[in-house]
Amino acid sequence: MAGVATRQGRIGGFLVAALFSCWGAEAGNRVELNGKLYNTVWQQNDKGEIFIQDHWLRKALGVTFLSSDRPEQQRYQWYGSPAFANSLFVSPTRLLQIANLQEDWRTEIDGDTLKIFTPDAKVTEIRRNSNAKGERITLVLSRPTPWQQSRRGNQLTVTVAAAATNLNSPRLTQSTDRLPQLQIRPDRKELTLELQFKPTLIPQVRTLSNPPRLVIDLEEDYLPPPQRIAWLPGITWREEWLTLEGKRWQLYGLEINPQQQGISLRPIWANQGMAGTAPLSTIAKTNKAIAAINGGFFNRDRQLPVSPLKKEGVWYSGAVLERGAVAWNDRNEFIFDRLNYSESITLPDNQKIPLTNLNSGFVQKGIARYLPSWGEYTNLTDNETIVTVQDNRVTQTVTVAEKLTQKFLPPPNGYLLVGRQTPEITTLLPPQTLVRGEVTVRPPAFNQMPHLLGGGPLLLQNGKPVTAALQEGFSKTFSTQAAPRSVIARLQNNHLLLLTLYPNPTLEETTKILQQLGAIDALNLDGGGSTGLWLGGTILDKQEETRSIHNALGVFFTPSPTTF
Repeated sequence: MAGVATRQGRIGGFLVAALFSCWGAEAGNRVELNGKLYNTVWQQNDKGEIFIQDHWLRKALGVTFLSSDRPEQQRYQWYGSPAFANSLFVSPTRLLQIANLQEDWRTEIDGDTLKIFTPDAKVTEIRRNSNAKGERITLVLSRPTPWQQSRRGNQLTVTVAAAATNLNSPRLTQSTDRLPQLQIRPDRKELTLELQFKPTLIPQVRTLSNPPRLVIDLEEDYLPPPQRIAWLPGITWREEWLTLEGKRWQLYGLEINPQQQGISLRPIWANQGMAGTAPLSTIAKTNKAIAAINGGFFNRDRQLPVSPLKKEGVWYSGAVLERGAVAWNDRNEFIFDRLNYSESITLPDNQKIPLTNLNSGFVQKGIARYLPSWGEYTNLTDNETIVTVQDNRVTQTVTVAEKLTQKFLPPPNGYLLVGRQTPEITTLLPPQTLVRGEVTVRPPAFNQMPHLLGGGPLLLQNGKPVTAALQEGFSKTFSTQAAPRSVIARLQNNHLLLLTLYPNPTLEETTKILQQLGAIDALNLDGGGSTGLWLGGTILDKQEETRSIHNALGVFFTPSPTTF
């Protein structure tokens, strides 16, 4: 069998691996656990030590991650006292050594598949206890065994790989105010518990030892402790619950030290051109990011951007309204402000014509401009006039008939001018007309930054709340509605915080939460069903992705050549 080995280097004590063909070690991207197949990364080194993607250990085995301040080791708990697992970074994900978990396990390697067989286990007892604070359900097990949990709203499902018989008594499944419904479903070698709980409760599922137990606690006024995991040098994975004005909010975040060597951020999107959407995970993987948060607004029907995007000094989409944006340079110096972007063209007689937008799916009356970076342009409305400009000279004018769609390719050294409800464009821009373009960006500092991502509204600036959704052109409904939020913020220590907030804060509540977190600058990004945070191969803040998006903010890590 052809093997794959690792060449390893260290960054601040953290192992970084590059893959290359060699004898003595193996790797793959599928794990089969007791017959169930998962797509996840694993690796075995030449010492026989097995490493598996960290997120898989958490979701498939039930390993509980604990706060850790060293990326080279992950502190965790699984049916016993807290322990540490060595970690290995294989871009874009992090792997953890399973030596302390695999006692009595049997493993086999079949091509790119790692097969894991855990010993059969039994549920020997199920106990249910109630007290003044809450409810506890305890599954007593014959041995440590994999388990999984999933949650949707106030529904919790817990499945444990253990056989059970004669355990479904009426007292166990009795309905209460805190626990209106509890169903116990045995199925051959596993047992599933389905719970419906009081919405004000936050369930906690954990494992204990001596004897091995799986415990589900539902306690009034309980807040899980904050979790901070040093995932990579300069990147800390945060999960925590916050209280504000009597309400509880769940935060998923990545705190990033932008001055950490090897870390960079870039706007990323679904396709080479500007048209098209994809899940956040697909956008991140396609662009080889190690982490990502959903980005700016877009037209869902046309799958086109309506927020500005700038990358490597090139504008890929201009701003239509004066809305909040964040811009930065290759030294990872950031600016948060409202962007005013405008374009115009000047004719030979010095007549200046303002343009409505650049590379945008936001349709307005007037003349818009589309660059080669847009990709192939298809008319967005009826009766558009398409003017091709190459080397600052008009080369072609075409009017698209009503309800007809045509495709136009912007020339390499030019662009398309698209007239909508502007019949005068053919008179203003006949073939061979010389055209001079002008771009105005305010504040000017935005123009000095090679990268920019638009969103809105701006929430904080220099430590002060500046939310003005109506001023930025958002509707009154948008300005007051409650919804999941995605935000990029700068903290007092100059670290960046990419975070998603649940369940449904308003913009005002989001701003107050950010102040509580110590943010000094903050920008709201697209939210609602677009909200998502991705790290190292998995979505952190959802059980699964529910909506495709147009663009995102990607985080990249480039090891120093000296580390290999």
